Amino acid sequence: DDPWTKAVTETFARHSLIRLLRGRQIGLLSMIFVRPYLLPFITNIEEEFIATGIGGVLGNKGAVIGRFRLYGIPFCFVGVHMAPHIQNLEKRNEEFHEIVQTKFSDSLCKAFLDHEFIFWSGDLNYRLDESVSQERAIAAIRPGDSESLKPFDQLARVRAEGKAFAEFQEGPLSFPPTYRYDIGTQDFDSSPKARVPSWCDRILWRATGKLGIGLRQDTYTSYEHYCNSDHKPIGAKFTLAFQPDDAKQNVEFAFPRTTWACNQEARVLYSLEPGTSVSSWDWIGLYRVVLTISASPLLSFLLDGLESSKGLRHLLLGMFRRSRRTRTQTMPSRFRIDGRAERTGTVSARLSQQKVRSRSRSQSRIRD
Repeated sequence: DDPWTKAVTETFARHSLIRLLRGRQIGLLSMIFVRPYLLPFITNIEEEFIATGIGGVLGNKGAVIGRFRLYGIPFCFVGVHMAPHIQNLEKRNEEFHEIVQTKFSDSLCKAFLDHEFIFWSGDLNYRLDESVSQERAIAAIRPGDSESLKPFDQLARVRAEGKAFAEFQEGPLSFPPTYRYDIGTQDFDSSPKARVPSWCDRILWRATGKLGIGLRQDTYTSYEHYCNSDHKPIGAKFTLAFQPDDAKQNVEFAFPRTTWACNQEARVLYSLEPGTSVSSWDWIGLYRVVLTISASPLLSFLLDGLESSKGLRHLLLGMFRRSRRTRTQTMPSRFRIDGRAERTGTVSARLSQQKVRSRSRSQSRIRD
């Protein structure tokens, strides 16, 4: 992992959150963390990458999209770095429409806007109108009168005009503009360019309301005391209130009452819930992972009886899914499921002392 990924992942681990997804492009890093107890009920995990930089191919601008189903409900998280500069308003609008055209392999939720919940965050780069000078903006911000600048916010205007983000919501901007500051200070841009302070960094959301699930934004704020960037970081907290209709796992495993040992055949029985599709791209495998740090993309797995006394290391037996068109974390050796749509089966494997290297760590290997 890169230093940012490692630091953020270890910090979240101390709060009992594990990394489900990580997507990165040039200058853009997006991660999704979840509570361990939710993992058996997360399915249809996918990542997509949209490059909108120079020539429409350079990844210094664009989006990293992570999506999944939780209890069958489709969620989508978008991290973006959109076109800069005040004059590129139409370019930012175009990027929005390009990103929402993204398609997924989920047969019941192929289109971007089909998701029940979408969270869109990052450096959207919408500025204050050109009619506002830096001097005028700072004169309003210093006494705490940022409210008078909001009518000149480009994002608010394009939303009202239906040109972009029309179906998205945003909480009140109760914090000062987040860009641009002199690094290491609380002072706005003192360079010859004299950039006008703007709310470049935003968090928006969209909920269809079709499932009757309540979504509430509890907080939306900036963290002004951080001075190691020309942006101020922002954060938001949301609460969803719903009762899962079906808390059953898609895949269930039954272990024979025997001890598994290296260089001996080991067997496990599995069964699939009705309606769970399988293909030759799925497999079942046993992995040793540090569960409090990260989890590989998965369809479902069993934790019962596998926790160590410290609760740090687990052996995960799981059915993993990978799409041909989705980038996923490199996985260790595995054995595949029969591509036929069978609902039950037996998996046999021989445990080996050999090691196989993945991108993040060495893991025990399972061989047929």
